[in-house]
Amino acid sequence: FASVTPTAQTQNLVLPPTHVFQRIIKSGDALSLGGTLGSSLDFTGYVPIFGSSRNGYLSISSETTPAACAILGISYNNVTNIWAVNNGGNVPFPFADIGETSRFCSGTVTPNNTIIVSEEDVNGIDNNSDGYTDRGWLIEINPATRTVINQDGTGGVDKLWSLGRTNRENCVIKTGNTIMYSGADDASLGYLYKFVATVPGNFSSGTLYVLQTTGALGNGTWRII
Repeated sequence: FASVTPTAQTQNLVLPPTHVFQRIIKSGDALSLGGTLGSSLDFTGYVPIFGSSRNGYLSISSETTPAACAILGISYNNVTNIWAVNNGGNVPFPFADIGETSRFCSGTVTPNNTIIVSEEDVNGIDNNSDGYTDRGWLIEINPATRTVINQDGTGGVDKLWSLGRTNRENCVIKTGNTIMYSGADDASLGYLYKFVATVPGNFSSGTLYVLQTTGALGNGTWRII
């Protein structure tokens, strides 16, 4: 493909001559399964169906309070070279089970072909009286069913309580589906966490570490929390 010629920063979208732009959806657009796409859009993740790069689910998060996450079923037309939205709906977040949701920032597509979203907010209380302060967690979503996953297999759905609560920015899962790294924002500092799952692919139980580094960030040590 042709490269874009470097220029001064601009508000315009600059494309090389070998590429075209298609807007699939925008904030406020109606979703076929009810509701509309949220605002302050952030993390967008594509989950392939049977490994396809042309047929899958598109997850779009909203960095709002309450937070929102829409899942679209999309497919690419090989003749028209256009993406089509086949269906779409917002993920329900059961308040009784997980309390309030807030400010979904970055996230990840997992090796299990699920979506994890991150709450970049710790300002809140335990509104649903389940023993956990509502905001500041990671949440795993099944895009095929547009539902929050029941991590521990008991009761209702849950957030990833074992990974701790902080200003969540993102996460990534290492090959092997056992180790997850996640970052957190702070007013003056940043944090990096490592979680080693007891059962690969299930992050409801395991060991949580935080990276303690030198002042120069040359090396560090993982400390169990």
